[in-house]
Amino acid sequence: MFIDPSLDLHWWVPLLYIALGAFLSTVLGPMDWRWFPVAAGMGAFFGLCTAYWIWWPHNPLVREWAPITVAVNTALAGLVATVAAVAGRKVRLSATIYRRAAWLALAACVAFGPVALALTSPLVWYRVRANDQVAALRFESLKNASSRPLQARNIRRASAMARL
Repeated sequence: MFIDPSLDLHWWVPLLYIALGAFLSTVLGPMDWRWFPVAAGMGAFFGLCTAYWIWWPHNPLVREWAPITVAVNTALAGLVATVAAVAGRKVRLSATIYRRAAWLALAACVAFGPVALALTSPLVWYRVRANDQVAALRFESLKNASSRPLQARNIRRASAMARL
């Protein structure tokens, strides 16, 4: 059995970061806001293609759905980014402290992908190790539980033999 490396994030977490990135880019950027949803869609497409290139699924059923998954998630990322960019058009930050906070939040959004990629292998290793420890405990308790009836039967036999 193969365990595909995954952080098991909820489906909405990456979309939240895409929305925050598009919103903050629109608020902070002097450019035309229409480029941010395009960039988010392209980033989602190339990110998913790269992810499937690095970690091609072992399950044949998942392999069949990979192109559809890429297409649907790219469209969803583009839609979320468009809605966030339209909302970001209405907001202007005038105070310097708000602009700095927005830049920090945008940097955190940009860093989310590489940090998640860097954390995937150690977290999957930790999860496998924890599952192995739980499996060892379960096996030990099963072994103890299965040996108790034998011990009880041997005690009963020994006491019956002692009575004779």
